[in-house]
Amino acid sequence: MHNISVDILSKFRQLSSERSSQNLFTFVNERGEDQESLSWQETRQAGEAIAAFLIMDCQLAPGDRVLLLYFPSLDFITA
Repeated sequence: MHNISVDILSKFRQLSSERSSQNLFTFVNERGEDQESLSWQETRQAGEAIAAFLIMDCQLAPGDRVLLLYFPSLDFITA
């Protein structure tokens, strides 16, 4: 059986290498003004840091379930 989650992660890693400094996400405030942006590389690094924390510090394993709560922000995206 084909594992789509591995394919999506592989594609994201490929694109983050190819487009590392390009903005991927921009958080816009309630006035419609750009407030904060994340590049492909920053998004990948932040996501990997959260994953490492969950695996190493919280001792979760692949397949474990977790609920992450964030206020509307780019932290929500990376989580």
